[in-house]
Amino acid sequence: MVLPGCQDTGTAIVAGKRGQNVLTDGNDEANLSRGIFKTYTETNLRYSQVAPLSMYDEKNTGCNLPAQIELYATNGNEYKFLFMAKGGGSANKTFLFQQTKALLNPESLVKFLDEKVKTLGTAACPPYHLSIVIGGLSAEMNLKTVKYASAKYLDDLPTTGNEGGRAFRDLDMEKQIHELTQKSGIGAQFGGKYFAHDVRVVRLPRHGASLPVGLGVSCSADRQV
Repeated sequence: MVLPGCQDTGTAIVAGKRGQNVLTDGNDEANLSRGIFKTYTETNLRYSQVAPLSMYDEKNTGCNLPAQIELYATNGNEYKFLFMAKGGGSANKTFLFQQTKALLNPESLVKFLDEKVKTLGTAACPPYHLSIVIGGLSAEMNLKTVKYASAKYLDDLPTTGNEGGRAFRDLDMEKQIHELTQKSGIGAQFGGKYFAHDVRVVRLPRHGASLPVGLGVSCSADRQV
């Protein structure tokens, strides 16, 4: 029997990178879905997915499918996966703010992030793994990066940018935001300084007319692994 760390055992999310020398039957998504079905139906995990029967009527699927599965091709001899069971509490604390270049100065950016981070509150069970993403070629690119960063999937990013537009982590900003969270007075249970275990700040390239800013946290159960 599996005893989950949270009663919400989440939406099953899979990101896979298949090396060019890895051969499969081509039904990768179906095979992964089959494994997710087996995991949720044969162990002690809650079914959280509801299917729309109409615009207003829904029914639980009874197996926690469908899953969110994204597969990519890469070089190498391995098939690498990131598996996430994303609970509703953390998913509901994912935000996107469409800003402009006017935000890109230290005073404005830090003030903005301080205000927005405080709005996360405690509903997603702090202390959090907090992720912030500045930039992105699209809204969906930004939010996907928020999710990956919250799982520490992007910890090996470089720490400086370049003229080619590579993504990077801003370690100084991570430290600064973490210090702000400790001064917020928001924390586990009755408050305090433990709002966030750690912070990840990722900077992405952007369209010159847009500055998406994404904010999110990891699932509570992630901190218990």
